[in-house]
Amino acid sequence: MKNGKISQDGSALIVLIITMIIMGVLGTSMYLLTTTGTFGSLFANKANRALLLAESGIRYDQSALLADGTYTVNLNSGNDQFVINKSTDSGTGVKTTISTGIADASGVWAVRRKLTYVSSGSGGGSGTGAPTAVPTGTIAGGTGNSTGTFTLGNYYGNEGAVKVTGVKGDVDNPYSYPEAYGAPTWTTNPFCQAWLNSGKYLSYDVQLKLSEEHDRAPATWVLGQHYNYDAVVRDWGGNDLLCNDRNHGCTGGDYFSGWANVVYVFNLGGLFRMVGLNPQTTAYGLSFYRTSTLANDGTDEYMRPSTLGENEPAIMLFSRDGGANTGQQSRWLAYMPLSVNNFVVDDEDFLKRWNTLLARVIEAASIKLSASSAPNINVGDQVTGGTGSGTIIKKINDSDGRVVLLLNNVSGSFTSPVTVGGTNYSTYNGWGDAASVPAWQSGILYHVGDWVIYNNVTYQCILEHTSKNSNPGRIRPPNSTYWLQDTPPSFYRSRDNYIWAFYADTDNHQTYNATATDDTRREKDLFPNDLTNFTPPFPLIDVQAWDAANDDFTLVTWAYLNTSADSSLRRLGTGKELNAIIRTNKWTTGSYPTSCSSWSSEIGIVAKGTEAMQYAYDDLAYRVLFGAGSGGGTPSAGYYTY
Repeated sequence: MKNGKISQDGSALIVLIITMIIMGVLGTSMYLLTTTGTFGSLFANKANRALLLAESGIRYDQSALLADGTYTVNLNSGNDQFVINKSTDSGTGVKTTISTGIADASGVWAVRRKLTYVSSGSGGGSGTGAPTAVPTGTIAGGTGNSTGTFTLGNYYGNEGAVKVTGVKGDVDNPYSYPEAYGAPTWTTNPFCQAWLNSGKYLSYDVQLKLSEEHDRAPATWVLGQHYNYDAVVRDWGGNDLLCNDRNHGCTGGDYFSGWANVVYVFNLGGLFRMVGLNPQTTAYGLSFYRTSTLANDGTDEYMRPSTLGENEPAIMLFSRDGGANTGQQSRWLAYMPLSVNNFVVDDEDFLKRWNTLLARVIEAASIKLSASSAPNINVGDQVTGGTGSGTIIKKINDSDGRVVLLLNNVSGSFTSPVTVGGTNYSTYNGWGDAASVPAWQSGILYHVGDWVIYNNVTYQCILEHTSKNSNPGRIRPPNSTYWLQDTPPSFYRSRDNYIWAFYADTDNHQTYNATATDDTRREKDLFPNDLTNFTPPFPLIDVQAWDAANDDFTLVTWAYLNTSADSSLRRLGTGKELNAIIRTNKWTTGSYPTSCSSWSSEIGIVAKGTEAMQYAYDDLAYRVLFGAGSGGGTPSAGYYTY
């Protein structure tokens, strides 16, 4: 978003739209527009007097931040006046006024100016109406809310962006894993109320635009010298060969006895589920990612999938696990490879400017049904079973096609079958949390189907035995053939994050259609200066309803998972969101403090690797999906934008 602030700290964004309305007939005479005077008494010909009166109204309104209503201020004994009208529908943080200056009581001359005042506040509030808009510079300055330095300025053709200008670690020492991350500063954390209204589940969309600048090396081969321009040369047999392109290393023929590998990395993106702001910060991250297999490229070895090709770009979901500030606390969870056909990298796999990344995280309890279709179950319905109840906030499908109901505002304990709208639905075991399993006791009579824990391993009884060798009616400890090592089945999970990712760029890719995962989509340009009548674009919440009219993003389909970094990872989705949903319970909000003033920032931006100081960000925006109003299962219409 281009920054129109009037002070260095970005405290206000002022946009003046000037409309002059001249009434009456001037004829052929020309008046010299001169004036002298004070706020209370103006002396001038009528046209200029009206202009100054309107300007007085603007300045008065700007300083007073008027309440809703219309005010008339008379000057010069009632012969001059200006009228200030404050729109009543502007919402928190946005003041829109029309100030009309009238030169005398007859109203022969008038000048009208429309003023839109957008307050920066302190990075958001608890309201859910019109946007609260500030420059992304709330993260700038290297304050207590950032580990590196993010500087507000004109970067890569965009005024009002923030650029990484300082990192933790030594950018000249790639082994130090340089990194910078930051988050908005809240007065009242805007996510907390939604969390409370949703029964302590938190769901939202968060997006930002990202850009980086890279001075590309010429596509040449160099023999017999060390050439270290965005590359690392390895000396084998006394000869060096450097290939400055994006391939997977260059090898010589009989003439050459060495090879070199280009190092050009990028790892820039956003953080969500962010707890704390220190080397122990935990969070999920979503980033554009490219690295090499070389150890000294400044990227974390645990961020580097063995299945991702050398210098191959990707969109990556990762986990920031906390620990020492070496960068090694970050681990990749899932990724999708990128190519020029995705339109966010060029034909050399360099990242294009000002691409959009968007993460959707829906935190929910869940119930898996036996059915693969449940057309009569709708968002907002209540599901019950036993003493359990909850509100359905989304309906998705597991990879096997069976319906999964996502819930918030949950209470009690569910038993099968469950009921929605008066209809009973059978459930599917093998989905849910581990059931409560007792420890083995030698004096207990066990039967087929019973579950026990023995030596920290869970077993199920599979054979009844009453011979004298096992004591009549009693089954031997579960290291015998009468037991099966297994996981107790359940259809209910108490809490997980369900994650979708979307991307877009600043070009238009027609023709729009109903496929969420292809690369036809509308352009996503930088946000305009004036956000008063602007709503940031977000993807449809119901991806299965994707159509050409809403083909604004491309949905990521996850190609690979890293279950060694998170054993709870599962890839879900069918139809229009096939393989596009990640289920994980690594970072959830169940233990968040109930006092909103104690919350962390929840979202942020991150730059990692030797190229970190080339990255810039803008247009950080989010929306709370559920619970922003009085709770329940319907998405919020309220937006918070940055």
